[in-house]
Amino acid sequence: MEPEAEHPDDGPHSPAEWWGDFAKAIYRWEILQGTAAPVPIMRGPRGGVKLAPKFAEWLMGLPDGWVTDVPGLSVKEQLARIGNGVVPQQAYEAFRFLMQEPA
Repeated sequence: MEPEAEHPDDGPHSPAEWWGDFAKAIYRWEILQGTAAPVPIMRGPRGGVKLAPKFAEWLMGLPDGWVTDVPGLSVKEQLARIGNGVVPQQAYEAFRFLMQEPA
């Protein structure tokens, strides 16, 4: 069963056929993020397919445009900044764990 058929009114969603085996995971992240996943790929200058920075930014849980709307960054630089970044939810959990009182 496709994710959209299970819960049709729980927010914006991208087409399930984009994701294959990953559709349920993307669907859950769309619900948590409150936004549909952007198109995951783009065409490079010579026609090749590569990861779209907007998708990588969304996948990391960053606010829309956090990296991709920075003036003067090329697509390659955007992907480098996103790839070298930290997933905010993961960082929060790590700090929460580290701040716990020792047993």
